[in-house]
Amino acid sequence: MDYVLLKLAHIALSAIWMGAGIGFPLDVRATIARGPPHTQVLRERVARVTRIVLPCALLTVLTGVALVLSAGGFSQVSPRFLWAFAPVTAGFLTGGGFVEPTLRKLWRAIDDGDRAAQARLARRFTAGIAVEHVFRVTTLALMVVPF
Repeated sequence: MDYVLLKLAHIALSAIWMGAGIGFPLDVRATIARGPPHTQVLRERVARVTRIVLPCALLTVLTGVALVLSAGGFSQVSPRFLWAFAPVTAGFLTGGGFVEPTLRKLWRAIDDGDRAAQARLARRFTAGIAVEHVFRVTTLALMVVPF
């Protein structure tokens, strides 16, 4: 019973983690294209999504590790579960090393009123999120597709 609840939590958390960002980058780009006053509330909207996505991402990883440990450890499960940590780590590094700095630059461009920089940085943000999605889908494939 505990395993089933843990697995349900893992699936729900991963669905939120992956699903929350699917259309969000396009929304950011559309908001930037509209310009002020729409861009003034963008920071708050991005912060709200981030407050949901980051804890779900971390809890997804923790529940995944707990599922592996409840199955007897990494030696008792398919190696693909261990390999899944590579794209997860790459996704976290992309978020922290590329997406987050891009957002900081985007906020500065909004504060400065630099519309050209805003458009360029919104495209860069979308590209970074797309790379994160590639890593998430790779992780999902490693989790569910038997090799």
